[in-house]
Amino acid sequence: MPRFGRVRVLRHTCERRARVYEFCAAAGLAWIRRTDRSSTVVFVEESRPTSYGEVAKWWEKLFSGEAE
Repeated sequence: MPRFGRVRVLRHTCERRARVYEFCAAAGLAWIRRTDRSSTVVFVEESRPTSYGEVAKWWEKLFSGEAE
């Protein structure tokens, strides 16, 4: 059962790649979703929902090479 009824994707990376990142938001919270696709499997992982500001920092770190 999904936690949120309506999720907005605010930012995303290129959909043509095997790995896609999305900056998602719903109900005043935000998180990052990573989707890995191969010819046979789709695997989705999400960070924990938290404040928009915190996730914005994670997003910037992810693409500046500073993510842990």
